Amino acid sequence: MQELNCAKCGANLKFDPISKKIVCPFCGREEVDEVTIEMIDQAIENDQFGKASRYVVEMRKLSDEPDPKLTLRSAYCSFQSKSLSELLTKNPKDTSYFEKILEHESFKTLEEELPEEKKVLVQKIDQYSRNSISILTGMSDRAKKRQIEKVQKEGKMAKLPSLKNAVYESGLYMWIWVGIAVAVALFVTFEYGDDRGRFNIENFIAILFLTLPAMLFISLGLGKFFRWLSDEDSSGIVMDESAWRQSADGGKDKLMTEKEIETLKNANADLLSKIEELEKEVR
Repeated sequence: MQELNCAKCGANLKFDPISKKIVCPFCGREEVDEVTIEMIDQAIENDQFGKASRYVVEMRKLSDEPDPKLTLRSAYCSFQSKSLSELLTKNPKDTSYFEKILEHESFKTLEEELPEEKKVLVQKIDQYSRNSISILTGMSDRAKKRQIEKVQKEGKMAKLPSLKNAVYESGLYMWIWVGIAVAVALFVTFEYGDDRGRFNIENFIAILFLTLPAMLFISLGLGKFFRWLSDEDSSGIVMDESAWRQSADGGKDKLMTEKEIETLKNANADLLSKIEELEKEVR
């Protein structure tokens, strides 16, 4: 938070609750007679959000009663916006921005402080943010699908053998089990081959063909078992064309259509209009 500094000596200014003035504790210079909502709004209008935040903090000291007007301005300062409509349309392409709005302490506090009939303001802010996240996610899925279709047309889509997919998606430490199979084949070849103590490549290959499938089945079986226990989704590690198609169609979640995205955009336009009206009542 930006500090207010004395224009005369440069020290941090403090609010005096007795005189209701912001004063310098070192040289005694008075900065303003009293902190007011108008002063906060003027600082916000001038993009001096640190200064406005300090005014909000100092004005809260005047009363122990919760004040939604101050909380609303605190939200403006947190997102460096001059109004809720500006705040909600500031980063329309960033889902994390709207997630921050949903979790931000200022809006939780605002809902607690507002009268029951006006709590709908925060509810509409929440709905607008959730709609925005859905729109952005839907657009992202559509972009992903278009990219996959482009790669398919260019003939660059990887068509991986199903066995390789199974091993990557379900195998548990596959290469360790392959190593064990090789070690077993070597041991048996040296110890129990026709020429004991000597390496015979034909015997080694024959034994490896017997042990390797067994080890791979153990790897796949254990992989499937532990993923079933942990309920872990292993999809997406390596996918063949059919898996990519399923992913492009939204995977487990239904891909939003153009019409559904447009419907949400229209809903947000209506919400923004209602939010502006409710905001005027709180301010």
